[in-house]
Amino acid sequence: MKLDPNKPITCEAAVQKRTELDNLKLWESVERTDEKYTKPFTIPFRGTAINPDYLFKKATRVFGPAGKGWGYEITGEQILDTIPIFNDQGEQIAMEKVHTLDVMLW
Repeated sequence: MKLDPNKPITCEAAVQKRTELDNLKLWESVERTDEKYTKPFTIPFRGTAINPDYLFKKATRVFGPAGKGWGYEITGEQILDTIPIFNDQGEQIAMEKVHTLDVMLW
């Protein structure tokens, strides 16, 4: 909501603007991720993984204990083969894996 400085502000508009500012305050308090809790990856696509314990800690700090002020449900999961791993004789002995989760937060 954008306020017009040439018009008087109504109580309703003031409350709405205050709510927007409060919502942004929450967003801005958690929008930055400490890079020491991240790890880049390139297979099977490029991105940055964030340590899930770090995310739980941030959510707990803002909303309280999991299960009370917030929670989650795992809705999907995959373990993907990525790069082959070879022994000293050049024989493939395993594959590197990437574990992905689809999570619904509430």
